[in-house]
Amino acid sequence: MDIHPVKIAFITDLHIDNPGVILSGRDTRRQLLEVIQHISERSFDCIILGGDLCNATGDTDIYHWIKDLFEEHNLTVYPIPGNHDSSILLSKVFGLNENLRDGNLYYQVGIRNINMCMLDSSLGVFNDPQWNWLEEYILKSERYVYIFMHHPPVISGSKHMEPKYMFREMGRFQQLCQQYPEKTFFITTGHYHMEKTIVQNNLHIYISPSTYLQINPEKEDFQIMPAYYGYRNITISENGTFQTNAVYL
Repeated sequence: MDIHPVKIAFITDLHIDNPGVILSGRDTRRQLLEVIQHISERSFDCIILGGDLCNATGDTDIYHWIKDLFEEHNLTVYPIPGNHDSSILLSKVFGLNENLRDGNLYYQVGIRNINMCMLDSSLGVFNDPQWNWLEEYILKSERYVYIFMHHPPVISGSKHMEPKYMFREMGRFQQLCQQYPEKTFFITTGHYHMEKTIVQNNLHIYISPSTYLQINPEKEDFQIMPAYYGYRNITISENGTFQTNAVYL
C-alpha cells in the first residue's frame, strides 16, 4: 500500500498580544488569520507552532485564542515553546500535560511512518532529562532524524540576535549529533525572524520566517525588513526525504 507523504506547515514567532495591540506597525492577529486562511485552503497533515506564540510572556487567554482558531479550521496543531512562552500554560491549554516534565514541554509526534521530535528550548538550554530523552530519540531513529525547536542550534549569522539571544548549548547539541554520522538531522527552527538554510556536517537547519515581521540579519541594531510574513512548507516523503520552502504572504 502506498504511503502518502507527510505535509506540515511550520508557523513560528506569532507574537500575539492583546486585542487591538499593534506591534511595530503590524497587526499580528490579522496576519495570523491570513496565514491560517492560506493554510486551510491547502492540504496539510498538521501544523507545528514553532514558539513565541505570545508577544511578551505566556498568556492563557492568548493560547486559547490561537487554539480556537485552528480548531475552527479543523487543523491539527502541535505547539513547541519559545522564549516568550510559558511551557506550563502552553501544555495546559493544548492538552499536553502528559508531555510536561519538570516544567519542560517536549514530546514525539508520529504521522504514518514518520516520527518527529518536538523540543523545548524556551530557556535557551535543555535540562539533563531532556538531553537524555533527545539522545534516546536519536538512537531509535533510523537514517533520518526530524527535530523541531525554537532556537537554531548553530551560529546562523544574525548580527542582532546573536550572541544575545542564541541557544546557549550549541556545542553540546552539535557534538551529540556528530556522534551519529550515519544519520542525517533535519532541524526546523524559528526565533531569528528570517529565512535561512544551513548545512553543517550531518545537520540541515531550516530557520523559518515569522508571521509577525522579519529582522535584518546584517544589522546589529533591530531593523525590520520589508513588510512580508509567512510560514514554512514541509513535505516528508514515505522514504524519509525532506523537502521544504518558505511561503510568504
